[in-house]
Amino acid sequence: MMKASCPERDPAIQPGAKVVLVLRILLTLLALYFLWLCVKFAVLSNRITMDSVYREHPESIYQRTHSEKPTMEEQRARFPLPLFPGMQNPEFGEMELNGHPFFRVDFDVSARPERILHYYRQQLVSCGWHDITEEAIRKAAMTENPYQEGVLDLQNEAFLRNYDHMMRTQATFTKWGAHATVAVKDGGHPWLTRVGIHYIEYGSPQQLAQELEQSLGIGEQGIDPDHPTTFSQNMGAQRAETTLLTSADPPEVFCQSLVSESLADGWRELDLPQRGNARDDGRSAFLMADNKLLFIQVSFDPEKQVSRAVMTRMMARGE
Repeated sequence: MMKASCPERDPAIQPGAKVVLVLRILLTLLALYFLWLCVKFAVLSNRITMDSVYREHPESIYQRTHSEKPTMEEQRARFPLPLFPGMQNPEFGEMELNGHPFFRVDFDVSARPERILHYYRQQLVSCGWHDITEEAIRKAAMTENPYQEGVLDLQNEAFLRNYDHMMRTQATFTKWGAHATVAVKDGGHPWLTRVGIHYIEYGSPQQLAQELEQSLGIGEQGIDPDHPTTFSQNMGAQRAETTLLTSADPPEVFCQSLVSESLADGWRELDLPQRGNARDDGRSAFLMADNKLLFIQVSFDPEKQVSRAVMTRMMARGE
């Protein structure tokens, strides 16, 4: 089996010293991935409203570019890790998290999970990556809170079952400047396995973990509203830039303040006939400026007792 071309090897690294840090990054990326799915769901759930924007404002840049998508060959070529031979129905995603390139792909393949994980362990380790799967799982199992110390109970049958399952369904790799995870599960048919791969590049692992923890409020320091999370995604000729913000204000007040700031920056609020005013619920708004669209949606987080805002700007790629 052919091996992927390897970038220049990094200096020797002690994998064990990075386990806690990589685990923190893994948890924050998982949280951010679900937030990203929430953003996509928010846009899809407002599809009728978005369609009315396109009809009422045909000059919108999204109207002219939303059907343009990169080809499958282009997406395959841009993905930084080897792709399993014979993959089917691939779904690629690419964005930037706080300026850090983030790639993902999900696909089906007619191969057993253990063969897939063996393939990626062989490919990545030969390219200078460090397999820290076992260390990360052990550390995570020591305590319900991975940010605290704990004692690993090897007599706990539930832990042993979970440990065995995780070792058979995922692999975690680190390399100076990058982090990758490979996860496998049953596909839609008995002969298929579903594979998901995440890859992120960063300059400083400590800085990345701290940035994401501060903005998402999942670390020891809690939420820091002065450090929002931003990510962007290219979709053909279109670019979507999303910012996640938090506030102690109620959702309606927070939304109004964001709209006021946007109006002061030159945006204008859209009045959409099919829905009445776009802000009837007080927690969402559509705005437009220079052929760009801005969608604001605010929700309340009962666990953290804060309001969370998603601000997505749609514009032409390259602007």
